[in-house]
Amino acid sequence: MSIGEVPFLKVPKQIRPIIEEKDAMKAFLDAPPNTHIGVRDTMILSLLFGTAIRADELIHLDLRDINVKSEVPFVFIHGKGNKERAVPMTKETIRLVEAYITEYHSKRKDYDHPFVYTVIHGETHRMSERNLERIIKKLRTS
Repeated sequence: MSIGEVPFLKVPKQIRPIIEEKDAMKAFLDAPPNTHIGVRDTMILSLLFGTAIRADELIHLDLRDINVKSEVPFVFIHGKGNKERAVPMTKETIRLVEAYITEYHSKRKDYDHPFVYTVIHGETHRMSERNLERIIKKLRTS
């Protein structure tokens, strides 16, 4: 059998569940507690759902990519294939982003700093996609 005769592996496409009911979405967004970490987690959920941003796009945002002071506040997203787009935010998302910036970035002067980050052994790193998935999974089950 030659290489050209080997059939491709067919993997069924996984369809992920969609939250369509407003009450279910509100319960999901209300899941994080009102703590330092809860402020971050609520903002992450709101930004993901409110702007339809991909997890990978979210973790690659820098502080300079968030504009809440404009007439129409937006997130400047660097997407797949080096495509860039500006996505407006809802009033609720703006409120949560502002609370997050106050909590996590109030003393920063460096706008090239990762927007969503973790601190490991005193060093700041971009949050990993795996960590972001862990946060969402934790909130989904709570």
